Amino acid sequence: MSAKPLNTGCYHFAVRIAKLSQTLQNERSETVLSSKIIDCGTAIGFLVSEAEQDPNNNDYNKSTMQSGQKEAKQTLYWLKIIEGTGWIPETLSFGLKSDCEILRGRIQLATVGVNT
Repeated sequence: MSAKPLNTGCYHFAVRIAKLSQTLQNERSETVLSSKIIDCGTAIGFLVSEAEQDPNNNDYNKSTMQSGQKEAKQTLYWLKIIEGTGWIPETLSFGLKSDCEILRGRIQLATVGVNT
């Protein structure tokens, strides 16, 4: 499985997370959750692109992709907390959580594709 479409999806998700973080800071003066969501939400794509850099290092790539899955799980957790506060519209929260679940599944498939 090529990581290129996965990288693109991670990039677009990270941009949406960055905008969410900025909104939380500007409209809610929220710095703690906005910092947590941007850290893990953007780390997903970084880890996926890092794993793609050396396709011959299967152990490292698998570990890095698994770290990407972990970051996606953390992102989902923080999105649920933010949703629970009512700080963002339910439709935005639903869309972000949906996209994050899709990325997590795609990362899992890519991880399975890494030969061990």
